[in-house]
Amino acid sequence: MSGRKTQNVIVGTVVLVALFLLIFGMAFLSEYHPGQTNEEYIIKAEQVGLLSVGDPVKFNGVKVGKVTKIELTKDHLVQIKAQVQAGIRIPVGSNVEIQNVGLMGERMINVVLSANPKYYEPGAVLSAKYDYGIAETMGAAGEVIEQARHMVAQLQIVLDSTVGRKDFVPRVNAVMERADVVSAHLQSLVDQLTPQLKGAVTDLAAAGKTARGVADRTAPVVDRVLERADKSTAELAPLLADLSTTASDIRQIVAKAKNGQSTLGKLVNDDAFYKELSGAITHADSLMLRIKKNGLDVDVHFFR
Repeated sequence: MSGRKTQNVIVGTVVLVALFLLIFGMAFLSEYHPGQTNEEYIIKAEQVGLLSVGDPVKFNGVKVGKVTKIELTKDHLVQIKAQVQAGIRIPVGSNVEIQNVGLMGERMINVVLSANPKYYEPGAVLSAKYDYGIAETMGAAGEVIEQARHMVAQLQIVLDSTVGRKDFVPRVNAVMERADVVSAHLQSLVDQLTPQLKGAVTDLAAAGKTARGVADRTAPVVDRVLERADKSTAELAPLLADLSTTASDIRQIVAKAKNGQSTLGKLVNDDAFYKELSGAITHADSLMLRIKKNGLDVDVHFFR
């Protein structure tokens, strides 16, 4: 029986040691320290990269806690719960960064503490910036290199279809020769037209000078003509008034003559006077014809 008790004691001792080692190992792995209390902060970011639960939280590079939870919010932001040691406060205005460091891409949250005397309360919500690490940079560089390789391939195709062709250089040389010929012809044309253009400009300048001289010489004459025209216009008004008055008088005389009211009207309307006047005009006409034909040798008895 004593042997069996001893065996039971040994088994019990081994179990207790195993449980102690298990609890100690779990506490060590979870970075639990007996008697240590923690505080929790909420960090929000647009992305977290390779950050995962259990990654360290550091203040100015010193580890003070770890990430306990990562989840996606309804507004498409990533919410991170960070557990840090109690008594270590975060000053207002501190910069929170999600970093990937090292060649293996170790992830962590680093808080660069500010000198502000005011502190965030535990449970406060902080905004974090994502810092691309070496792994992301190398990945982006790989994409850039791949794009550059594709561009080089396309450029090589373009070169092979243009400069790389055997007939490219002769064609370019022929085009350059034709361009030289055209340039020479243009220069010759310019040389021929330059004197003509200069002469035309000189003629235009002389014509302009002559036109200015004519205008200067004719300006006084034009002024005098305009002055006389103004005077004539001023004298025309009373002349028109006199003509209007004369026309009115003539109309009155004609009207009286038609009605027989004036002497002229009575003479016109008198038939005997009209006959005598007509006979006298006829005799006078005959006399003038005889004078014209025979000269001044006229019989005096004509007047008896």
